[in-house]
Order: sequence, then structure tokens, then C-alpha cells
Amino acid sequence: MEEQVEAEEEARHHRLVVTVHNEDEGGEPFRIPGEPETHVEKIIEKFYADLGTTRQEGDRLYCLANGDDVFSHAHQHLAEYAEHVCTALEWGFSRPTGGA
Repeated sequence: MEEQVEAEEEARHHRLVVTVHNEDEGGEPFRIPGEPETHVEKIIEKFYADLGTTRQEGDRLYCLANGDDVFSHAHQHLAEYAEHVCTALEWGFSRPTGGA
């Protein structure tokens, strides 16, 4: 138990990595690093830049663990988001006509 608390405290002071699975294209997931104080919006922007496109109407970006919509948390700091919403920081992405 004490090790878990120490690991969580250490994570607050180190880079966090968001893993995004492109359900339309498959392949290796995107890994996007951020600081605890980075806004989720910046991670979203970096994902779209890495994908080589812009956000389109109907895009789905969600926490794989609970299905929660990522876009609605754009204003949150990454550490806060990871602590309260999407602990594993693992997301799924699909366009309206793709994905599972």
C-alpha cells in the first residue's frame, strides 16, 4: 500500500504518458507525453498533429476504461484528469464512419 502511495506521488512530479489507440487504422498506438500541469486540450492537439489531421464533427475520443468523453475534460490538468477520470490514461479514437 505504501509503495502505491509513493508511486502516485512520484507520478505527480514526472511526465505522464497518454496512449491513444486509433480504432480506424489500427497499428501501434500513439504515445503522447505531458506534464502533470499540462491541460488535456494540449494532449488532444498533439494527438491530432501526430495523426496529421484536425478534429472533425463526430470524432470520438474516449477513455478506454470507462467510455468517458475526453473532449469534455479539455480544461483539466492531466494529473487531475488521471486521478479522477481516466486513471490509466489510455484512450480510444475513431471517426464517425470508422472504429468498432
